[in-house]
Amino acid sequence: IRFMATYGQNIGRYVGLNFAPDAIWVPGTSKLERVKNLAAMGAIRLGWTPTLRSTVMASFQNANYPGGFAVGTFNAFNDKSWSVAGNLFWSPVKNVDLGVEIRHGQRELVSGASGQLDRLEFAAKYNF
Repeated sequence: IRFMATYGQNIGRYVGLNFAPDAIWVPGTSKLERVKNLAAMGAIRLGWTPTLRSTVMASFQNANYPGGFAVGTFNAFNDKSWSVAGNLFWSPVKNVDLGVEIRHGQRELVSGASGQLDRLEFAAKYNF
């Protein structure tokens, strides 16, 4: 079982592949206002047999922008996202892994616009 949670200010570029900015520049004061970020992920790996295993995982991220800006200032910025995924790996012979993974994710902008991702991946790996 794996779980990780991250919360902080000015960490947007380090969490979720630059999901949110670290800070917002305020032209009137020439200061930077902090952006708060919360992210979490969890996963559980299940070994069904010596050659068959799977992992189920989920993640979430939310950005909290500073107040006091004009309405619509951050409309094109990421607000929140989440995803869930599951995979199945089979090792038919030593050093060979074959796998399949399915993922569903959603992202919402500050404006309320949203989109989703559905992905099916296949993998073949030889360990040497």
